[in-house]
Amino acid sequence: MTINSYSYNHTNRSYRPSRIQSRNSREFQKYQEDSSQLQLPNFRIKSTPREYQIPYRTKRYHLNVSRIKVLFLYILAYIRWSRNYRQKRVLKLQQLKQIRQKYTKCLETISNQDVLLCKGIIKQWICNIIDPLIKSCSTKQFILQSNENSKNPNSENSIQCRQNQLMLLTNQILNNMEKFTEKDKIPELFQTSLFLSLFKSQNIKAPLFVAKRTKYYTKNTIKIGIYQEKMIISEYFIFRLLISNLIESSNNMIYQNINHKMQCKFIILAIMGILQILYQDYFSELKQLDQPSTELFQRRIKISKQQDISIIIDDNIDQEESLIFGLHSKKHFENLMEKNQEWLQEICLKFAKILNNLHSIL
Repeated sequence: MTINSYSYNHTNRSYRPSRIQSRNSREFQKYQEDSSQLQLPNFRIKSTPREYQIPYRTKRYHLNVSRIKVLFLYILAYIRWSRNYRQKRVLKLQQLKQIRQKYTKCLETISNQDVLLCKGIIKQWICNIIDPLIKSCSTKQFILQSNENSKNPNSENSIQCRQNQLMLLTNQILNNMEKFTEKDKIPELFQTSLFLSLFKSQNIKAPLFVAKRTKYYTKNTIKIGIYQEKMIISEYFIFRLLISNLIESSNNMIYQNINHKMQCKFIILAIMGILQILYQDYFSELKQLDQPSTELFQRRIKISKQQDISIIIDDNIDQEESLIFGLHSKKHFENLMEKNQEWLQEICLKFAKILNNLHSIL
């Protein structure tokens, strides 16, 4: 046997192709198994019809636009508020500066004046208001009516006579108050005093009615309201000056007899009571403070055995907030006011005009 035939027989060539084919078949099968494991999971995608997608997108778009608009308007409003706040703040600071400058100037004016001279000037001006009333109470007609009424003071005729006198004389003093509170008739010294009355330094103590409804100017106080200013200056004018001088003049009158004196005192006290009612009614609706803005004092009417009137001041505060305790309240005048509505309306209008006159000079 030759070498070539031996080699051929032992190489097993007849068997080799089938073995390769079998092996390839197994590898192919294995590849198929492995490739089957690499397949992606079968997700089910839910399709959205186009007619449903469009409204949803439109709604979302409008919602976003609305949000942007709201944000824009908010920013715009804030910018405007900031601008207005700064302008108001600057204006208030300017007003405060002007008030301080005027306060300093008024103090200098008062300090350079003689105290007795100042009091004399103001008293003379007040006398121009109250003297016609005092003269009316000294006429022969008034004296005769006083004597007649004393015979039967509780009769209907006597009561009606006193009411007529009261209405007439109340009108008279209010007319004079209105006339002499016009700017060209008010002394400059009184104008200065009226302005200074707005400051806490001039009001260490105040009536409860006033202290519960307003603050006074201090070094750092921004301008207070118009009605609060009116309340302060009218309290100074009516209750600190006018009424005190009216009482003094009534005590210095020459009376013909006790009937005349009693009738005069009745009229004077009744007019004071009406002024207090007009004042309280005008300012009663002002918002009240949680605590009084300053220390308190109380005015009280005192009548001597000789029927002379005086006002005393103490710390026993009337919780009914009367500016002068002892004057007749509104309840006492109800009958008079109900029967004379035109008169009541007239004196209310005159009182408001007086307050406006006083405030216009500040």
